[in-house]
Amino acid sequence: MGDVAEAAAHKVARRYTGVTEYDDVRQDANLLLATNHDTVRRYLDQDQLGLLHRWLWCRLTDQYKTHARHRTAEASIEQLRRQAA
Repeated sequence: MGDVAEAAAHKVARRYTGVTEYDDVRQDANLLLATNHDTVRRYLDQDQLGLLHRWLWCRLTDQYKTHARHRTAEASIEQLRRQAA
């Protein structure tokens, strides 16, 4: 299960470089696995590690996509302030 968390975290960290770091994403992946034990158990019982990886990757992507949008909005506000000055 650790390999699944690591793989999903690497994929998300590469996609959102500048927004987050691998260690932070890995910690969030572990938190998701720990707090969604019913979902994780269902995938493990059915030997569906690929689907567990997909589920985890989707949750992490949603989380960091939101961070990326907020960061883009903040950059835009800063640009507007510079332009107005």
